[in-house]
Amino acid sequence: MIAELDIWRMAHILVVQRGHGAWVVAADRFRAASIAGDEERASAWLRIANAIAEFAARGSSKTVH
Repeated sequence: MIAELDIWRMAHILVVQRGHGAWVVAADRFRAASIAGDEERASAWLRIANAIAEFAARGSSKTVH
């Protein structure tokens, strides 16, 4: 299992790299992992997508949890 801090770091990196498309990238990777049957990887990408959504709700990508 990936540490919570690492999830937030990855979410932050994706937001910096992809901007508004970060959530789509995370969702696509979640779907790919789910289809492949990789539950651990799918879970990690779902957590990252949720962290990205929380960044968006806060209106900032500069604050890392």
